[in-house]
Amino acid sequence: MECTQCGAQAEASHAFCEACGIPLKASLPIAPLPEASACVCGCVQFDEQGFCEDCGRSQTGLEAITVTEVAANMASASHRGRHHAENQDAVGLVQVAIDRYALAVADGVSTSYCARQAADLAVHTALDALQTHTVSVSPASIADRLRSAILAAHAAIVQLDMPASDADLDEPQTTCVVAQVEGTELHFGWVGDSRLYLLRACTASPPPSYAVQLLTEDDSWLNAQMRAGISVNDALKDRNAHCITQSLGMRDDLPCVHIGQVDLAPECWVLLCTDGLWNYVPDAQDFVTLLALTQADLTLSERCMRLVDFANQQGGHDNISVALLHYTSSILQ
Repeated sequence: MECTQCGAQAEASHAFCEACGIPLKASLPIAPLPEASACVCGCVQFDEQGFCEDCGRSQTGLEAITVTEVAANMASASHRGRHHAENQDAVGLVQVAIDRYALAVADGVSTSYCARQAADLAVHTALDALQTHTVSVSPASIADRLRSAILAAHAAIVQLDMPASDADLDEPQTTCVVAQVEGTELHFGWVGDSRLYLLRACTASPPPSYAVQLLTEDDSWLNAQMRAGISVNDALKDRNAHCITQSLGMRDDLPCVHIGQVDLAPECWVLLCTDGLWNYVPDAQDFVTLLALTQADLTLSERCMRLVDFANQQGGHDNISVALLHYTSSILQ
């Protein structure tokens, strides 16, 4: 396969050009959820160590997808992917009150020391901070609370020791995106390139249709160049195009925490994920099919597993983590 942007040769299985970073496929194939197979991804071929030759999952259970489900409306899934020896992502879910939920996803920077520990610390510190605050009625105070929670995570990561023997690695760092549902409002904050998507039902009659909106903007070299007036095509040619420009744990400067807020309507889906998933979904509208939202008989855990399996089927070049909340009018009852 030849990249249409720079002319470099690429493997047919690659989703992005390794030379310029541009997506190679306008629309990625979406596999149906397997009903009965040896592996949950649908493959029946395994190597000598018992790893699935399609998605890389171990059939011994040691490398299974880590799935968490909170109540019936919030779940997460995480997997190391097919090319990493360790899962350096972290996910957290908390139901604080009957109408108050918090979700967090972090992606440890692989070139940093203790990347997984940094990601875990980010998620746990941020969610703990959100739970200790009293419920607010002011959107401004909720925004301050989110910012403070994420900065508390940053401060905790900065305190991690950095052994001199690992001088080739950067200080512990991680991305982080945090979402909080307060009644009918979704508040969110982030640093780095872990993302938050909102899927809204456009029609109530079956089958419903959905509109997908990316609510975060990556802290990436690509976006920084575009804001400086560089065209997207030229920016994508830069070898640093997909490098992040901010993370928690940076010791030279305090990270800029981005904050946002939107109103929620009944029948919304809040999706947080790391780049191990969204790199394979250039068209965000594909999340509607991937999550099988028109199938009412699937649990949230099964929908999360579908996303992880899809990313592994596309190559699984990075750790894959997702957190999902289904917002309905019943949450407020």
